[in-house]
Amino acid sequence: MSYYQFNFYHNKEYLSIIKIEIIKLIEIYDEEINYYKKFCKNLPKDAPRHTEYNSILNIRSELVEALNNNKNLDFKDNTNYIASFSQKTVRKNEYISIYCVKCKTYYSRDEINSENWSIGSGLIASGGKTLFCKEHHMLFGWMEWNS
Repeated sequence: MSYYQFNFYHNKEYLSIIKIEIIKLIEIYDEEINYYKKFCKNLPKDAPRHTEYNSILNIRSELVEALNNNKNLDFKDNTNYIASFSQKTVRKNEYISIYCVKCKTYYSRDEINSENWSIGSGLIASGGKTLFCKEHHMLFGWMEWNS
């Protein structure tokens, strides 16, 4: 099984390393490619969405090559373009494991707890989900809604 991993930061604090199968990321990129073909294919070639589409195609090719060669990829730098797509697989609960930097331990999906959160009220509110290890260290989090 080929996989890739990336570091997750929250407020510039390094919290975890998330390991995901490469095939899962290819599926996310395929969704983006299909979206582009459906809604954006007639955009001018210099439009930002078209530029992003070309980046997606290039990264997808790199992922397919790694998968075909049974090679693992390591994208630890969270500023990397690929990390934003990687997070979609975590939200879908399709990761292999998450390494807690504080515990120095890898946790499987079954060992990770999640909690919903919200802050504010009325029209000034937001909420999401956070993943925690057994020691209740934050591993990953995201916002799901904003009023």
